[in-house]
Amino acid sequence: MLVAVAGLLLGWLVLAHTGERGRTARCARNLAVLGQGMLAFAADHNGGLPPASVAVGPLDVSWSFLVAPYVRPELAASNPRAAKWQYEDAIADRLVCPSDRVLRGYPRSYAMPAYEMRPENWPPSGKENCGVGLAWNGDAIKRLLKKETVTAEGLNMTDLALVKLSQIPDPANTLLLTELVQEGHKRKSSSRATVNGPGEQVEGVSKQGGSLHTGRFNYLMVDGHVECLRPYQVETFSSSAGIWTIKKGD
Repeated sequence: MLVAVAGLLLGWLVLAHTGERGRTARCARNLAVLGQGMLAFAADHNGGLPPASVAVGPLDVSWSFLVAPYVRPELAASNPRAAKWQYEDAIADRLVCPSDRVLRGYPRSYAMPAYEMRPENWPPSGKENCGVGLAWNGDAIKRLLKKETVTAEGLNMTDLALVKLSQIPDPANTLLLTELVQEGHKRKSSSRATVNGPGEQVEGVSKQGGSLHTGRFNYLMVDGHVECLRPYQVETFSSSAGIWTIKKGD
């Protein structure tokens, strides 16, 4: 009897591990596809990566809204009159990690590493201890671009996509997109579009009473490859070093 129970328990553990391994792989595929969309966006914007978020006047969008048409270009061919928000809805399944169990409307599980948008770090040169995710708002436009706040209609996305691929000296070791599981993290919003480091990632999953991918997170690098790593394997619990920054060799 004890042997049978032990066998059932072992079988359950194997199945549970296999299930999580499959979810981890699906999450990595999501990130790889989204990364292809980001690179396609860059090719269309003079090498500029999409900003993590843009909140100007009534405009309140994130990288997922901006990248969605490049992930699903066939939608424009089949429905030229499709509203822009329909593209983001069309990639909803790609925006959610299968292991994300936080209940919320319009969930999004992925975020860009945050760039500290301060005058001393501007413009980006590839030497900053910051991530690639720019969070644009009216104040940042006025302070960093020396412009008055523009309207959503007058916003030139090419002007805002200022972290360029050519400014990233080590694409294989520079983070582009990773997981952030939190209640307020949703598509159709610029909120939580950036993440400040693995400490914030760990805090997010701890609030749901567990961990993602048996204590690991998937990390998409600028060169397009994905690595599944434990938080301590990314150098630091802050975002000031390692894969979290543009700077090479920190």
